[in-house]
Amino acid sequence: MTSSNASTIVREYLIQNDIGIHSRPAAAFVKVANKYKSDVSVVYGDKWADGKSILGLLILEVLTGTSIVVEITGEDAEAAADAIQELIDDEEGMFNTPLKKG
Repeated sequence: MTSSNASTIVREYLIQNDIGIHSRPAAAFVKVANKYKSDVSVVYGDKWADGKSILGLLILEVLTGTSIVVEITGEDAEAAADAIQELIDDEEGMFNTPLKKG
């Protein structure tokens, strides 16, 4: 049963690190998503995954320089979307920072 307070937010994110969404960024994404009651779905090309599942995100095989679409539905969707936005936009974070070479 859906609450009358439920809302849906859809946002697109460009993944800009060196190798896309691998285990560390997937774990960070899932950690943030699981702080909220809302359902979180991630779409990449023609694939879909539960945004609260590390394995689901890894199966998407998101490459660097490509975009994902995140759909969040629930009573705390806006707060969840803002937290995910902050994680992905963090210039020092693992979604935007190239891996160190050497």
